[in-house]
Amino acid sequence: MITSITTAAEPVAVFSGTPQSGTDPLHIQDGVILITAPAVIDTPGRYLLTNDLVNSTAGTAIQITASDVILDGGGHTLSGSDNDNTGGIFCSNDTVVLTNITISNLTLSHWDLGITLDTVSESLLTGVNARENRVPELGSGQGFAIADCINITIENCTSIDNSIGFALGYSTGCRLLNCTARENDRMYGVSLIGCQNTVMRDCLMEENMYNLQVSLQYSQDIDTSNTVDGKPVFYLSGVKDMQIGPADNPGTVFCVDCSNITVEGISISRCGMGIGFIRTDLSSIKDCSVDRSEWGIGLIGAYDTGITNTTISSCHYGVNIDAGSENTTLLGSTVEENDVGVFVTGFSSGNIIRDNHAMRNRENGIWLGKGDENSIVSENQIYENQGSGIYIEDNTGVIIKNNTLEGNSMSGIGAFGATGPILLNNTIKNSNYGVFLYETTATEVSGNTIAENGNAGIQIHSTNDSLFYNNLFNNTVNVHIDQEGAPSTWNITKSPGPNIVSGPYIGGNYWADPDGTGWSQTHPDRGDGFCNASFVFDANNTDYLPLHLTTSSSNVGVFRDGVFYRKDATDIVYGLSTDTPVIGDWNGDGMSEVGVFRGGVFYRNGATDIVYGLSTDTPVVGDWNGDHISEVGVYRGGVFYRNGATDIVYGLSTDTPVIGDWNGDHISDVGVYRDGVFYRNGADAIVYGLSTDTPVIGDWNGDGMSDVGVWRNSLGSVFYRKDATDIVYGLSTDTPVIGKWT
Repeated sequence: MITSITTAAEPVAVFSGTPQSGTDPLHIQDGVILITAPAVIDTPGRYLLTNDLVNSTAGTAIQITASDVILDGGGHTLSGSDNDNTGGIFCSNDTVVLTNITISNLTLSHWDLGITLDTVSESLLTGVNARENRVPELGSGQGFAIADCINITIENCTSIDNSIGFALGYSTGCRLLNCTARENDRMYGVSLIGCQNTVMRDCLMEENMYNLQVSLQYSQDIDTSNTVDGKPVFYLSGVKDMQIGPADNPGTVFCVDCSNITVEGISISRCGMGIGFIRTDLSSIKDCSVDRSEWGIGLIGAYDTGITNTTISSCHYGVNIDAGSENTTLLGSTVEENDVGVFVTGFSSGNIIRDNHAMRNRENGIWLGKGDENSIVSENQIYENQGSGIYIEDNTGVIIKNNTLEGNSMSGIGAFGATGPILLNNTIKNSNYGVFLYETTATEVSGNTIAENGNAGIQIHSTNDSLFYNNLFNNTVNVHIDQEGAPSTWNITKSPGPNIVSGPYIGGNYWADPDGTGWSQTHPDRGDGFCNASFVFDANNTDYLPLHLTTSSSNVGVFRDGVFYRKDATDIVYGLSTDTPVIGDWNGDGMSEVGVFRGGVFYRNGATDIVYGLSTDTPVVGDWNGDHISEVGVYRGGVFYRNGATDIVYGLSTDTPVIGDWNGDHISDVGVYRDGVFYRNGADAIVYGLSTDTPVIGDWNGDGMSDVGVWRNSLGSVFYRKDATDIVYGLSTDTPVIGKWT
């Protein structure tokens, strides 16, 4: 029930159908009562409005508190003053349900609510126009407000430039016929909240912020005669085995109690829900794009839904999985610049979110909310979200693995009140907190690279029964415990590896600091890949088996006529004399293997070929995600294109690209060589060599960080290595290569 309309600020005439004793008689013409606004109609009858209102300060222009009223607006306009809690026409009675009211032929503008029917039944609005009903400083305002009503017909009406055009709430059996909602740019053109059995025919919705919203109840009768931005509304109920594609050109798609529906290859904008599956099963969304909608894709009680290769952008929720939806798979899709990228809530479970990009969302990239159980979030690229990259809240058994999370403002992964989450093999960089745990229970964190985070690698608040092992930490503050819970466990018993830094055994964690003073960097190997002393944080937290980094140093080599000549290692015949050599660790064994780049294809010795880039590109190789396996990329026009990772704009088109691990976090960074200077992304520039030299990058001292060098062939073939001895190797006509051969 709407009760916010104020009393009038101007004198109000009360029309009661019969004259009161001692007053002038009513103005009656041919059985029609003539009225002037502001007015209150509290008696049945036929009424004709005889005046306009301009900039009225009245709380309500016309208030109707009686049933069996016919009001003809006579083509007049009732205009308010854009004040809060005001209304053009307000139909309601606190004690009874009003019925059989007809209002026609008038325009309402500059009120908070243009025309309101509150707890009214069996009534008609026809030829009513609502324009510019909004309160500018509040952003509120509705053209038509229909609340708790039954069987209201709205026909041949327009609602233009309000905050909401037609707002129907918790009403049954209403009909919108041949109506227009246009340029209602604060919220909705037509909004049906909690309504049932609404009939819509021949309605036009265009250029609204969200053209059509249906929520909470979905038993509606809306056919394709209705359009949003010139495209038909597809509102399906109980349909099976149907495909919707580009030829159908839908403006929005709702599937209610449907099965085996495929929505493919369509683009949707500016809807309350771009594509909605409600209590629908075994259905899919493929190769679609949705933007500027409240919910890009909404799943309400849906089962076994597949969403693949779809882009959702500039929405409030990119993908909303709600109300007990189960077994949703979101695969190979992009959610970017939404408020929330992916939101799972309402006790939805068993969802798989894999191989997606969640970028630059204004809150969380992926949010697994209350009641979510046993969902898996894996292999996603999650960048530059203003909240957490992944946020999990009050759920159970969630697995987060093999994701790359970088540059998320609040945290890479945040968890609140979660039970049993597993964080496995993720790369988490450049957030305020790498991992933020608040009141979690039985959390397992292993195999993650957590580096370059501003406030702390891991923030712990009141957690219980947590286990952290085989992670690589490289932050100025690696762990911050700000409130006591039960002590955490920081290692498992010594087990066969390899571990995260390629050592022989798994136990605790690798503790580094960007300035080289981390525990694992300053304490020697006891002989089995662990430091010679336990790492004690406080009285309740100790890593008894901190890892030590055991690395070999890089060595030099050359490529000549299809042969890799490797210093102190056997030669390898591979490729053609015209190929460009590439070196990488293709299998994660810590050793370098050879390969060549030819015509946009990386041919890798002992591994499958990869087609990537153009024949004119410069090939680059690096470990983009910290999994200890080299990935490929190319450099073109000042951009590093990295297979499986985001592109990086760095350098000039005339520079020579270089790749190295500048900070020891086991993730490759980019750089360029120009006129004797190594410009390194995220690290200081280094002046070394001559402008005519060929740059080379290697770990000359085995400390796990890349060092610079140059190859100079003016007087033979010499490798000049910064802070290491020079090496003469090869011929002046060779191509230099660097790798860990042994």
